[in-house]
Amino acid sequence: MAYLTIQLAQGKKSQIPFDGDLIRVGRSSRNDVHLASDPSLSRFHAEFQHEGDDYYVRDAGSRNGTSLNGKQLTERKLLKPGDRITLGETVIFFASPGETSAVELTDDLSTNAPSRNTVVLPLADIISSNVTSPGASQEITGQTTPQSRAFAVIARAANELLAHRPMSETFEVILDMVFEALSPDRGTIMLLEGDPRVLRSQVVRDARSSSEGQIQISRTIADTVVKQQQSVLIQDARTDERFAAQESIQIQGIHSALCVPLWNNREVIGLLYVDTLGIPGRFQRDDLRLLTLLANLAAVKIENVRLFEGEQKRREMEQELQAAGKIQRRLLPTEDPDIPNYQITGYNLPCKGVGGDYFDFLPLEGNRLGLAIGDVSGKGMAAALLMATVQASFRAHAAAGVEVTELIHRLNLAVERNTMSNKFMTFFYGELEPASGRLVYTNAGHNPPLLFRADGSVEELTGGGMILGVMEDAKYTSHETVLRPNDVLVLFSDGITESQNENEEQFEEPRLIEVVKSCMSETAQEIRGRLEDAVGAFVGKAPQFDDITLMVVKHI
Repeated sequence: MAYLTIQLAQGKKSQIPFDGDLIRVGRSSRNDVHLASDPSLSRFHAEFQHEGDDYYVRDAGSRNGTSLNGKQLTERKLLKPGDRITLGETVIFFASPGETSAVELTDDLSTNAPSRNTVVLPLADIISSNVTSPGASQEITGQTTPQSRAFAVIARAANELLAHRPMSETFEVILDMVFEALSPDRGTIMLLEGDPRVLRSQVVRDARSSSEGQIQISRTIADTVVKQQQSVLIQDARTDERFAAQESIQIQGIHSALCVPLWNNREVIGLLYVDTLGIPGRFQRDDLRLLTLLANLAAVKIENVRLFEGEQKRREMEQELQAAGKIQRRLLPTEDPDIPNYQITGYNLPCKGVGGDYFDFLPLEGNRLGLAIGDVSGKGMAAALLMATVQASFRAHAAAGVEVTELIHRLNLAVERNTMSNKFMTFFYGELEPASGRLVYTNAGHNPPLLFRADGSVEELTGGGMILGVMEDAKYTSHETVLRPNDVLVLFSDGITESQNENEEQFEEPRLIEVVKSCMSETAQEIRGRLEDAVGAFVGKAPQFDDITLMVVKHI
């Protein structure tokens, strides 16, 4: 079976089996892989297809595109092992059938009933049983009973796990205690990760270096432990009828094994597995109980470390975003331009503290005014850095007095040569002559600005060329129109029209047109406010998925 390993922008990974003919990926909940946390994805972004022995990927008409090993997809492509597929800020790796990780879940377990060599105990029964301190008689005689041994191990474990450690070190400390208490040959900790949640190995230990770190665990046992919340002891795998035909058991030489849930007192977050390769029957019921109680302590500690590290990262990110947000806001216009006979205003609301949307007003020679609006693919810090680069390049070239098409050509080169292949930018630039109302512009793949005429008609400002950063030799053309008295020009990013409500419906252009037409007699600032209010009322309590940028120009 092939696998897709999904790596989110935050660094989180999950692995899903490719066990069907089609896997759809996108932001909508109707996809097989629902990635709502990546706002740079389209609702239906890409598709993975399985035909015979071959696997393919294709872009599903997404807004920001899909790349395979750094090259933009324009058609369906055959996948090879290790291929890297990039969708917005999400990276997916393809693993073909036969590839394995340090720990593999196998499907070769017989469905026969458990034999006398296998013990399955409910987690609740073990957790509810008390582990008390040794009695007075035990202290006098010096005898070591299973109860006193369990108490000593649990007490030491509780003490060891009090100290704060990084997650990777915490895993090692847990295995240290397990190996000291039970002396297994091999062991692993697996956690449920991703969406959908799958078991992924976090640490593997092989005391005898017997299998180069490769451990195979029956998927049936894993499901019994994780889904049914039961602890499993296999006292002698080679004589257990359920394992007699299990190839992985025979190959690895497993004699005895324990597999228990990692229960954090609320839910199972994974499993803890150990086995022996030499002596049959080494593990007994008391060992199963002891490992289950150790796993309970370990799961609580793992959850606490997760929460601590998550909160620490969140605070660090918040501080970084606040600082970056302040810097970015200084790059955008802080006040509306004062142009006789015109009202001009702009607005930007990033969805992540910082964003990739850009707008600008730039005074030019001859009393002209440059109007720019753009949208970088992706969101967050990476998009904000590209936006800052474009802003610096735009202002430098505009100040040099180059014509509209030459300016866009130079911006395209700057984006194409200084960014990764999956980053690009839509951009609209126009130069307004206030005295005549003449607007010379070019549109590099941006949402066409809408020119609302005083007579009620609406014109789209299209034409120009392709988005910036895709082709070095892209050609651009200029076009022109005239703003007459009482005309209103609205420039916007797709964060306006693609804003979603709780039913995943989009605001869309017809609603924008309706709102503007209803308030044409008002000021540019009031029209902008009406649009902001309309989008906010439409979205309601749904989260903001994209940066929102809006400019309004009114000839009065």
